[in-house]
Amino acid sequence: MMKKSAKTSEQRPICEHTIQRMEDANVMFKGQIPTAGGVELVWLSVHEMPRYLEHRAEFAAEYYGVTLQQYREWLETDGTPRCSATTKAGKPCKNPAGDCVGVGIHEWVAFDGEFCWRHALDEWKP
Repeated sequence: MMKKSAKTSEQRPICEHTIQRMEDANVMFKGQIPTAGGVELVWLSVHEMPRYLEHRAEFAAEYYGVTLQQYREWLETDGTPRCSATTKAGKPCKNPAGDCVGVGIHEWVAFDGEFCWRHALDEWKP
């Protein structure tokens, strides 16, 4: 059993030798990425940790294979794609595109900027 250090608040950088030993032993860490409606647990290698800790949004966007802007907008809209039409009053439509609400990021990217059911019908009118 290992003794606890009296100075638990003291942080020391991990040396390259220790990092290499951790990598050789396939040590992995678990992190959380914010998602629309919650978080997703992800496995992180030793070498992914600095980017995850310092630039979490960029890391998440890369993890999902989307742009940083897409990732941020997905979070801001809580996973609800936006209709790209304007109302008769000239304001942006507030209905969800494709009748999708709270969807995963890839579905959000596919539908964001499309039309809601109402405006999709308008597009098909002769």
